[in-house]
Amino acid sequence: MTKTYKNILYDEILPRVSKPGQYAGGERNCVVKDHGSVDLKVALAFPDTYGIGMSHLGLKILYHMLNAREDVLAERVFAPWVDMESQLRSRGLALRTLETFTPLAQFDVIAFSMQYEMSYTNLLNMLELAGITLATSDRGRNEPVVIGGGAIASAMEPVAPFFDAILIGDAEDVLYDAVDMIKNWRRGGEPRARLHGALTAVPGMYVPSLYDVTYNKDGTIERIRHTGTARPTVVKTTV
Repeated sequence: MTKTYKNILYDEILPRVSKPGQYAGGERNCVVKDHGSVDLKVALAFPDTYGIGMSHLGLKILYHMLNAREDVLAERVFAPWVDMESQLRSRGLALRTLETFTPLAQFDVIAFSMQYEMSYTNLLNMLELAGITLATSDRGRNEPVVIGGGAIASAMEPVAPFFDAILIGDAEDVLYDAVDMIKNWRRGGEPRARLHGALTAVPGMYVPSLYDVTYNKDGTIERIRHTGTARPTVVKTTV
């Protein structure tokens, strides 16, 4: 009989890693929805360990807001520690969410909460562990939409090529607008570039693919060109 991921996780992996509870799921007050009953599936990703990510209030606010909608579900995923990463890689297993152990690649949206620059490499590692194409320009239409936000959203240019969009500021007032745009785009067959153009209408939303930056030899910016519906300046949203 073929073992499920949950069987492998509980029987073979968790006994071999430190702090196994952070990967077990099933915590009190977690929200579990039927994936077939919603229009949009969002993985809230924190590019650090469970112990650090679950202490962040913003993640809980977004989790509550998204799961409050009947047409959306939100699940959580955190960066695995090195022992867990080794177990996943050696077994050829993809990174999965806590609520239903669903691979990240099966979600419509992966929303990263970026709190400090040291997590840049964790971001890339999580995408790679999930089997998701790193560069947005190479990502297929059916791959997840990767969005970033958080305390360092205005300093994320080094990792901008890996995001479809970056929200500068607070998400509470604009989150549902972005969700509706992505949901409508998912229903059609339009290319990813069409979604990029639509997201520029969301206040605070920076879409890296619509900007071309020219740098001087010393690394300073020489010129920034914007295309399509992109704004010359993205204004931070504040609640």
